[in-house]
Amino acid sequence: MPSFWKVVNKVIKDSDLIIEVLDARFIDDSRNVEIEHKLIISNKPILYVINKSDLVTDKLIDEIKLDIHPHVFISAKNN
Repeated sequence: MPSFWKVVNKVIKDSDLIIEVLDARFIDDSRNVEIEHKLIISNKPILYVINKSDLVTDKLIDEIKLDIHPHVFISAKNN
C-alpha cells in the first residue's frame, strides 16, 4: 500500500486546483499547513471552502475574509 505522502504528492501533481474544506468554527484547527506549504512550493492554486458558516457570527466571518484567500462560505442548513 502506498504511503500517505506519496498519494498526497501525486494528487497535488495531477491536480489543477486543490479545494481545502475547513470548519468555520475551527478554521485554524481544520487547516493542513503541511499540504498548504506543498501547494505553495508546487505553485498550485487552492480554494478554501469554509463549511458550517451558519454556526459562526458575522464578525468572525469578516475576520476570516481578511486572512484566507480565495475562499467561499457555505452552509448546508441555509443553502
